[in-house]
Amino acid sequence: MSYSQEQQNDSQFNALAGKLATLRGITSDINSEVNADNALLDHLNNGMNSLLHSVKHTSSRLVRALNSGNNIWRNVGLALLVFIVLYSVVKIF
Repeated sequence: MSYSQEQQNDSQFNALAGKLATLRGITSDINSEVNADNALLDHLNNGMNSLLHSVKHTSSRLVRALNSGNNIWRNVGLALLVFIVLYSVVKIF
């Protein structure tokens, strides 16, 4: 091999090493972002599970109150339900 071919190979090797270092940096940045996103998703999942548990608990309490035989509770629950539905519809539009 001639000296110029070795220089050319070294130059191409250095260019390839630079590109590899850039790709490693990008991979590291992607890994950091994925870890941050996973932490956020875990936090959101925990929040949604807590909300689901609260809604189930409140719903079961409402059903027990409505099934207690008191018409006043049934009317209050129905009025509350209608209010929530109307409020949601108004907020959406």
